[in-house]
This record gives sequence, C-alpha cells and structure tokens, in this order.
Amino acid sequence: MAKEVSPAHAARRLGVTLDAIYKLIYAGKLPAHKSGTRWLIPVVRLKLVSGLRRGVMQPLAVDVREAARLTSLSTSTIRRHIRVGQLKAIRLGRRVVVSLESLEKLVREGPSPLNSVNGQTSRAISSYRQDTFSRGSDSAGSAGPAR
Repeated sequence: MAKEVSPAHAARRLGVTLDAIYKLIYAGKLPAHKSGTRWLIPVVRLKLVSGLRRGVMQPLAVDVREAARLTSLSTSTIRRHIRVGQLKAIRLGRRVVVSLESLEKLVREGPSPLNSVNGQTSRAISSYRQDTFSRGSDSAGSAGPAR
C-alpha cells in the first residue's frame, strides 16, 4: 500500500471532491507536502479528516462572486475588503477564495455598509453552509457552489 497518495486519490478515498481536498490542504487541516509540482498526502493523515464525508463537510471558503451574493454586496466591494485586510482570502490558481469565517466576522462586526444587512446576511451565510453541504449524494459530486 502506498505511503503517500495524490489529492485525487485522497478525494476518492474520502468521498469528497478534489476542490475540497485542496481547500483542506490550504487551510492547514490536511497535512501535505509538494514533491516537484505535485501535492502528496501521507495516508496516515487521511484519518484526520476521514469523518468528513460528502454532505457533512462544511465549506471553508467561497469565491468572490459567492461572497458578494451572500452579503448582498458587489464583487468590487468584496475585493476592496480583501485589499484593506478586512477579509482573509487566498489565491487558488486564478481564483480568489474568501474564508467564510472572516466573511461572517465582517458581517457581524464590520463597517457600516454591512451593518444594514447584518442579521439577514448572517442567516444567509449560515443557511448556505447547511443547505449546500447537506444535500448528500444527490449533489452529483459537487462540494461547492455551482458556477
């Protein structure tokens, strides 16, 4: 048996999408290392996230467009919050993804543009987490929002 596996193999083994594996790696919740240009994940580390199955796993981040939709703000406003450091975001290839934790914090404690929709937006983010990832296997393998 292999001591290290690729993210694709780990995704199949855990029953989640490849995107979910990369999110776990970048969030530091799934230890992995690069060998050349490929990520390798120690098999023994898969046990750390083995309880996370499709329909149970909570999203860690959303793209800028989805963050804008959840907060009823424009994408340029979300990008401005990222630029000034009010939102934590990372780049995954060409995509910029925003931490849902920092998005919720900005909605709760944020500047005046977000306070006007505070309660409504907090509920939208919470229901997004529950609804999107509680669909089970009928989501056709998707662990993130449809594009």
